[in-house]
Amino acid sequence: MKILFTKSNKIGSKLIQWGLDEPVSHVAVLFESVENTMFHATFSGVKKETLESFLTHNEIVYNLDYNMLPVDEEIIYEKVYNKYNGDSYDVGAFVFFSICVFFKKLFKIPLPKTNPWNSTRNEICTEVAVSILNLQDVDASMLSPYQLYLILKAK
Repeated sequence: MKILFTKSNKIGSKLIQWGLDEPVSHVAVLFESVENTMFHATFSGVKKETLESFLTHNEIVYNLDYNMLPVDEEIIYEKVYNKYNGDSYDVGAFVFFSICVFFKKLFKIPLPKTNPWNSTRNEICTEVAVSILNLQDVDASMLSPYQLYLILKAK
C-alpha cells in the first residue's frame, strides 16, 4: 500500500498549491495488491480508480510506502471499499478550507485547527487517507495533503 501525494493541471489543484505555497494538492491511497487500485475523494465523491486512469490527470510528487503482506492489504482494501465507496465529497468542508486558504494567502491568517463545516457523512481527500491509515489522533478536516505528507514522513 502506498500513499500518493499529487498535483495536476486542473484549476483546483493550481489554486490549492498557490494558496498554500505547497507542492501538492491531493492525496490518494494505492492498493498495489488489488490490481493497482486507487482510493481517493474527488469532487465527484469517494471512489476507486485504476492507477493507470489516475495518472492520466495526476502527477505523483511524493509517495510513502507501507510495506505489508498482500493479504493484509486486501483486508484493508475490503474495509475501505465497504465503508467509503460511493460516499459524497464534503463540499462544505472544502469550501470552508478554501476560504481559509484565501485568507491565509492574502492576509497571513493561520488556518484553523478544525473545520466547523466538516460533515461526518462526507469526505475530503485527507480524511480518507487518515482514516485508511487509522490515525485517530489526526483531525484531517483542515489538513492539506502536504501537511499530511509531512506528518506521515516524520513518523
